[in-house]
Amino acid sequence: MYMIWVLAAVLIVLLCILLVPIRAVVRVNDKTDFYIQILWFKIKPSKTKKAKKTKPSSPKKRNNTELVKKVLAISEDIKEFVSFAADRCTVVEKLELILEFGTSDAANTGIACGALNGVAYTAMAAIHHNTTVKKWRIEIQPDFEREIFSISFDCIVRTRLLHIINIGTKGIKLYNKFRKK
Repeated sequence: MYMIWVLAAVLIVLLCILLVPIRAVVRVNDKTDFYIQILWFKIKPSKTKKAKKTKPSSPKKRNNTELVKKVLAISEDIKEFVSFAADRCTVVEKLELILEFGTSDAANTGIACGALNGVAYTAMAAIHHNTTVKKWRIEIQPDFEREIFSISFDCIVRTRLLHIINIGTKGIKLYNKFRKK
């Protein structure tokens, strides 16, 4: 029974990771800063050498404020680029999730069903908000009488090579504009 819950949790986490927007951010200033952002969580790779923490001097503070000013100056361009890449360039033709599960305890099955519905439909709302979804179906079927875990996931995402080239050229133009400012 515990194996089913572990497998269900792993599959839900993987599904959420696949559906959540992920950004890799690289900033080059006096030093290079790199992190991966998933929703509002930032993940920084661990460094092998621990640097001593020192108070930033005033030139570094100026560099950070200049960086913020640069980003704010082109923030509208960044928003336009992201909306172009997500909304116009990718089309989800079909997204189908069918999940059938059950435990030996009906109460646990009901609680898990509510949690899975919350996760699945929240993820679907985020996908639908950010891209064009033509056909989608989510079915979460609890089985209160027997222990079972069955999942079927089918997704077709369409994009064109021209759109990928457009995204690349717009990204390069945005990067050059950022470097000039």
